[in-house]
Amino acid sequence: SQNAEAQHIFLAQGCWGPGLAIAMRLRQRCNWARIGGRRPASPGVTAGGLAPPLPVVVPSTPAPLGVALLGRRHFGEAPRPRTTDPDKAQLLERIRSPATRPRQLEELAQAMRRNGFMNNPMEYTTLISAWGKRRSWQRAIATLLEMPTHGLAKDLIATSAAISACERGGAWEHALCLFAGLSQDELKPNLITCNALISACAKGRRWQWALASFAEIRRLGFEPDLVSFNATLTACDRGNQWRRSVSILEEMKETSLSPDRVTFNSTLSALAKGSQWEQAAALFEQAEGLGIRPDTISTNALLDAFRRAARWEAAVLALEAARRRGAGPGGGAVASAEGGAAARPDVISFSTAMGACKNGGAWQAVLALLHEMMYDQVKPDVISCNTAIAAWRLGQQWQAALLLLEDMWQQGPNPNVASFAEAVHACEVCHRWETALQLLEEMGNDGLAPSARVYEWAISACEKAGSWESATVLMEEMRSMMSSEPQPPPPQQQQQDQQEWADPDCPGEREHEGEG
Repeated sequence: SQNAEAQHIFLAQGCWGPGLAIAMRLRQRCNWARIGGRRPASPGVTAGGLAPPLPVVVPSTPAPLGVALLGRRHFGEAPRPRTTDPDKAQLLERIRSPATRPRQLEELAQAMRRNGFMNNPMEYTTLISAWGKRRSWQRAIATLLEMPTHGLAKDLIATSAAISACERGGAWEHALCLFAGLSQDELKPNLITCNALISACAKGRRWQWALASFAEIRRLGFEPDLVSFNATLTACDRGNQWRRSVSILEEMKETSLSPDRVTFNSTLSALAKGSQWEQAAALFEQAEGLGIRPDTISTNALLDAFRRAARWEAAVLALEAARRRGAGPGGGAVASAEGGAAARPDVISFSTAMGACKNGGAWQAVLALLHEMMYDQVKPDVISCNTAIAAWRLGQQWQAALLLLEDMWQQGPNPNVASFAEAVHACEVCHRWETALQLLEEMGNDGLAPSARVYEWAISACEKAGSWESATVLMEEMRSMMSSEPQPPPPQQQQQDQQEWADPDCPGEREHEGEG
């Protein structure tokens, strides 16, 4: 009965404080009486029992135990009301947050619609931009098309945001459709809209449409800005149009705009892909006059130009100059002046320079660069290791090539088909047909399918050694492999696909057709 009374007081108080203290006193008194002992008198407790009880206020409707224990954060504090639906500002803030996941963004969009907050073009633009940052161009376009159904006309800002979403998602065709639909909505594009369209075409490698959009800027009465030039140069670079890149750069110099590093690197890359190493070297020398400090990407573009032209001496000198520029007073990397990018050569720089030496037949220089790469604490990748194996092949050092392949197995990076191909080629050059067959077997054990070139080198090694039976078996394996591979589309279909996206209105289209 005393325990029941303690529980009643505890529940009536509805808190952890006095009710718990009284219950503990009653429980201790019952324990002492049960074992026949006596306990010292304590404040509030007499020899005959409890002192006069504390006044207890019992509510008219007893609160449930869960509310009594969890409903109050502090003693005597009333339960706080919980808000179920956040207001409009909170929803928009969460929509703009980069930490919001796509599923959460969909729930926030539904909450905006459910509460009737989607009544202004600004809210639609915010939601479209959020979908664009998550590369969900389909939902961005669906949100834009939802505006007329709610009595809102599509404005230019929302449409530009949808075009930017298409650019991020690689949907350049839909970006063109949105741009073409501006006239139907009686909207005039601005410079931001045109730049977003050029960037979308550049990402889709549609340099014809990018040039047409660039010309549309002046037709609309605007002057291209730095973003316009850089996006167009990027499109020409990805389309292997080095002549147009040089023309656009010269056009930019006639304006009041100053080229930045994006302008510089895009033009360098286009010249490299066009095997114009002399013009690339000349442009690289003009970097200081243009107020640009070359970074690692600039160096890699120049080295790529030398690699394609097999100018290994120039590649070695350019790499050494980059190492001097990137080394600080204490030997550390120097930060670039235009954004903090490291100017020190990376693994791509060394691999590209090694490729230039390999194409130029300087296999000793390849191995020297591999040593310098390790000295600079740059970890070789599979491309640099494959280039070193090819260098050993050029020097007819098949044992060293196999040792390097063994190091790749043990220490990384993991060898790929090209690694085995270079090793088999080295065995073919040195008439080691047994070793070539062993390498083919090792490829199968590693789950790698030999390419047709690997089979050709292995068959050639067997033929040089007079092992015609092994050569015949390898030829049958190669034929069965080629018959099981999917066939590419016919040339007529490829030509039709290329002509489908050709722009006959683009000036100079047929004059420079097939260049690069």
